[in-house]
Amino acid sequence: MCTLTWQLLENESYEIFFNRDESKGREPALPPSAAERKGIRYLAPVDPRGGGSWIMGNEFGIVVSLLNWYEKETPASPPEGWRSRGKIVLGLADVIDQEELSQRIARIDGRNYPPFRLVAFVPGEAGGVEVLGWEWKSRGAPERMADLARPVCSSSFEVKRVIEGRRQRWEALLAEAGGQEGSALLHHFHHGGLPGGRREPPDAYSIRVNRPDAQTWSISHIRVCSDEVRFSYEAETPGLEGAARESLYRLPRHRPTSESRGR
Repeated sequence: MCTLTWQLLENESYEIFFNRDESKGREPALPPSAAERKGIRYLAPVDPRGGGSWIMGNEFGIVVSLLNWYEKETPASPPEGWRSRGKIVLGLADVIDQEELSQRIARIDGRNYPPFRLVAFVPGEAGGVEVLGWEWKSRGAPERMADLARPVCSSSFEVKRVIEGRRQRWEALLAEAGGQEGSALLHHFHHGGLPGGRREPPDAYSIRVNRPDAQTWSISHIRVCSDEVRFSYEAETPGLEGAARESLYRLPRHRPTSESRGR
């Protein structure tokens, strides 16, 4: 149960929002911290149970996010021996460009994991940003996502109703804004915003989820700028009964060099 949106800006810049919805029995995630993989610095929150993450931004301005694909899981899918999907995100923390990312993703064997989708954002040399999506159905090699329309969602509960409802809310907000995106619009949406400045109460169908068994546990906002990666992380309270604890983390952004490419 997660929701991802984004907007692309000028000069290889962009921002994304990601609501992580998870079981109420899950341990609280560790907030983002600066870490290194093979000499490349990155920011990512960590799930203490699996040791992985659902979203990561590195010093080259590359962001990788992962959504579980519950509707593709079947009773015949064997959980024994499956690896943590979150380890995939951290395993890609040292990628430097789209070519390397694509090559490494092509080698991920989906049979080792429950079904999932992966959406990545990669600054290009021409000044733009590529939004790339892959999906694994536990059948080996990944397939490119056919639908990268915002929001990208997952749900373990009444999948069609929940996902369609989230997309309808997004379209309604975008229409009210005259098609003009912006940080305020994305922020409003991910915090349960409705047209007219209203907010929906958290329940099983809202953007900020609150069910007897699950809830939104964090809202991540990553803004990749020309000189840094900013990671704003809101940690929600149990039952969404208290104010979220918001923290801001920064990482200087660099461009790939011949040295980094020759690792």
